[in-house]
Amino acid sequence: MIDTLLKSILAPITNLIASRINNKIQSIEYVNNMYNLLSSNYKSRLYIKNMLHVSHPVLFKDIYCPLSIAKLTTHEYDESSQIFNIKSVSTLMNQVNNIAIFGNAGSGKSTLVNYLYINSIEESYKFPILIYLRYLNLSTCSLVDYLKRQVLGYKNIECSDEIFSTLLENGCFLFFFDGYDEIISEKQYNIAIQIKDLVTNYPANKYVLTSRPLEHLYV
Repeated sequence: MIDTLLKSILAPITNLIASRINNKIQSIEYVNNMYNLLSSNYKSRLYIKNMLHVSHPVLFKDIYCPLSIAKLTTHEYDESSQIFNIKSVSTLMNQVNNIAIFGNAGSGKSTLVNYLYINSIEESYKFPILIYLRYLNLSTCSLVDYLKRQVLGYKNIECSDEIFSTLLENGCFLFFFDGYDEIISEKQYNIAIQIKDLVTNYPANKYVLTSRPLEHLYV
C-alpha cells in the first residue's frame, strides 16, 4: 500500500524530471532519492511514543485527537472567527493557499503538522516536505539550497538547480515549516524573508508555517 501511495505522488514528478534531463540514470537517481525521503519520513511518523507509551510506539492515528484552528482576527480569537476542522489536508489547502498556525507551547502545532504530513501522503496530495526550522540554525546555505538537497540529494548538483526550479514552478510541493520561533533571533528576519520570497516566486505550491505567537509575524 505504501509503495502505491508514494508512486502515485511521484508519477507526475518523474515525468517532469524526465522531460528536463536526458540522462536516464540521473533521472532515476533523483526520483529514488525522493521516494526514499518520502518513505522514510512517512514510516517514521506512523508510530510515536508518548508519556503513556514509552517503551512501545503506538499507531499515531490511534491516539490522535482531531484538532481545529480558528482564523486570527485583529490578533485575537473571538466567537466570530472562522473555524477550520482539520480532517483533510486537501480540503484545508483548497480553502487557504498558504497558512500560518500560531499557538502556545503544547497547543498541538507539531502534532497537527505530523497529521497533515501523513494525510498528504495518504491523499496523494502533492509532495510534502517537513522542515523543522530549528535545524536552519546550524545551516550556512540558503533556504532553497537546503530544501533542494533534502529533496534531490547531494549528487549531480550541476543539474539539480534546474530540476528543483522546474518542480517548484509546477507546484509539486506542500511545504511544512515547523517552529519559526525556534530559529535563533539573529537568523529569524533573514529566514522570514527567504520564506516570503519562496511563497512569492512559487505560488503554485502550498505552504504551512507554525510558530508560537510572535508579534512581527502578524505584519
